Amino acid sequence: MKEAKMYREYAADCVRIAQSMDEKDRETLLEMAEAWEDRAREAEQYAKKAEGER
Repeated sequence: MKEAKMYREYAADCVRIAQSMDEKDRETLLEMAEAWEDRAREAEQYAKKAEGER
């Protein structure tokens, strides 16, 4: 699940940077943050599935 943690850190970075951007760039960064959160959830699901197969 270290991938999920890393992806969540990327999402947090996007949110942090978005706070200092204009509206258009903020929207883009927040969309990127959402995508990183999606990847984190997918990584967690994959890890749980892989654990169950062992």
